[in-house]
Amino acid sequence: MMAAILGLLTFDPLAIIVATTAIIGGIVVFGSTTTSAKQISAAMKDAELLKSELIGRIPLRVVGERVNGQDQS
Repeated sequence: MMAAILGLLTFDPLAIIVATTAIIGGIVVFGSTTTSAKQISAAMKDAELLKSELIGRIPLRVVGERVNGQDQS
């Protein structure tokens, strides 16, 4: 403020408008990105849970190890 009074710094209305727009735009983009990241994270957790449930429904069987064509139990 003192620099403006002494004439060392001038205020350009266009520069102030551009700076204000950049600050507000940055806040909006950050908020949007944060929200999107939270939504994606929630969707990934839901998909992982569904995958686990589906795998749990598959009737799996234990397969023994074979050595020279013979079952090892």
